[in-house]
Amino acid sequence: MSASGKLTCLALALAALPRCGSDTGSPVEVPNPPDCSASSCVSSVTVSPAAATVFEGHLIQFSASARDASGRAVAGVTFQWEVSDAALAEIDARGRLRGKEAGIVQVRAVASGKVGSVDLVVVDATVASLEIGAPPSLLVNESALLTVTARNADGAKVPTPPRLQWVSSDPAIARFGRVPVVTALRRGIAMITVGDGSVGASASLSVRARVAIGRPPFAQFTSVDIAIGDDLQYAAFFVDVNGAKIDETPSVTWASLDPHVASVSSTGRVIGLQTGRSTITARNSDDVGTMEVLVTDVIAGLPAEVRFAHVGVGHGPLTFVTSQGASVTLTLGESVELPIRSGTFDVQLDGSLSDFGGKERFFLVRGGDRLEIFGTDYGLTGDWINQTSVPADSGLVRFFQGTGGTSWVPVVHLGAPGAPVTLSRLIDCYFDPLNGTEYVRVPAGELDVIMSGKGGGTEIARVRITVTLGRAVTYVIAGESPQTMRLRAFPDF
Repeated sequence: MSASGKLTCLALALAALPRCGSDTGSPVEVPNPPDCSASSCVSSVTVSPAAATVFEGHLIQFSASARDASGRAVAGVTFQWEVSDAALAEIDARGRLRGKEAGIVQVRAVASGKVGSVDLVVVDATVASLEIGAPPSLLVNESALLTVTARNADGAKVPTPPRLQWVSSDPAIARFGRVPVVTALRRGIAMITVGDGSVGASASLSVRARVAIGRPPFAQFTSVDIAIGDDLQYAAFFVDVNGAKIDETPSVTWASLDPHVASVSSTGRVIGLQTGRSTITARNSDDVGTMEVLVTDVIAGLPAEVRFAHVGVGHGPLTFVTSQGASVTLTLGESVELPIRSGTFDVQLDGSLSDFGGKERFFLVRGGDRLEIFGTDYGLTGDWINQTSVPADSGLVRFFQGTGGTSWVPVVHLGAPGAPVTLSRLIDCYFDPLNGTEYVRVPAGELDVIMSGKGGGTEIARVRITVTLGRAVTYVIAGESPQTMRLRAFPDF
């Protein structure tokens, strides 16, 4: 078709289209605007971040976006990056800028003749001073992570120098292991210094200890119950962050919050004066230890008999120390009765040849009470036994497991002489090694103690015992295996 023919066809087609003044009422369809190229569509450029700072010698990444006149994002745009002062900063084609010298520089992104810009502050990164961040004090055996802050001449924070050395003026007081972690070792003051040879800082670190109140050998008390007329000597100790005693005796000033209830002397001697509560303090320049005191109307000097027994099989001598001043050292199988004043008291267990121990609180009512306390692997166990509570027509029996290990876990049966294990009474002695069962009321006369293994009813060993009317007895099951099993008796009364 010739060019003139094409023009004729186009004219006929245009004539067939409805005109604006047409009265047909049909809507006019307008085709979508054609896609524009990135170069023709960019109407504005935006740079981010909008406000930024960078240290000398450090990098920061900028990005830019383009939009058309309608505010729609335009893709595929290539930006040209530039800075207003190349002496202050330099930027590459990807928008990555490096600060060179302190000052304010304009960062620009250009596309299709449109420019987006932001101001950037280049900060002087020269370290003029250092500051140590450290707690004002540490307790003995406490560790802390120290921090350091670097600042320029204007006082602004700047990056910390990479190679800093930490030094303690007295490693015996505070020392560095893995820097910057410092560990306090003993009471005193050490100067902590950090620097790189050109700039440095120092801070004073005070190492202190808590003050605790107790009774020798060391047993820390936060509260005690005493009776009117009790005259008890206490001492002050230094303890570390874990509460362990430190081999250093503090110089303290003693005081009582209410001296009418309980008085305290300059040496720590406490006397109960009248019923009520008071707080005893032992003040050192570093710290103050406190002990709450409850004074009861129980008359001092009316003792109850307390029986102490060592049943810790496989261990050396045990020392029982009470908060009322009693102290006794026993070997395995030994027991002793000591008079303890009525009221509440603590017992501290100390194993001179082992690392275990424990402390328990017991209470004796004034007059007539009997308390037995056993030292075992697990600390202290105590049981009430009132002499008048044992039935007159029977006796009380209890067993303690003292096998010294977990390889052999016995079960105890009580039965008539010669009776098979299946017909005998079961006493559970296996639920915790070296912890006893409750007392069991049994008829007086002869009984068989039958041993079997846990989980089975097969008889391993048998021992005959005699139960006395109105009496209580504790048996310790000793031995490392069924072949070495034996009973050790501890009569209670």
